Amino acid sequence: LWEWLSDHRKWARGYDNVRCEQPAEVQGKLLLTMEPQEFCDVPLILKIAIQDIQPYSVLVSWQSREHSGLHGYHIIYHSLDTVEDVSSRGRTVGGGEGMRKSLL
Repeated sequence: LWEWLSDHRKWARGYDNVRCEQPAEVQGKLLLTMEPQEFCDVPLILKIAIQDIQPYSVLVSWQSREHSGLHGYHIIYHSLDTVEDVSSRGRTVGGGEGMRKSLL
């Protein structure tokens, strides 16, 4: 919430006065005047790994504290001049559970 409100201030007018209720240490403080370390001292991403580096792809995975079910990306990259090469190699965009594949 903090990150979205901070990044979209022009669309989030009226939220400048949002105050924290929990934890007790920050109760009553204005959310958008604080830094994330003040209300969340533990990083969201615990571990990150770059694996399986190939000429046309790389696997980026992470372990996080949130339970979104998403824990990695299989990134397939190619030259902008040769988009056809990606499909001619039989690569598909999809993914297993918790993984996403993206064409860049």
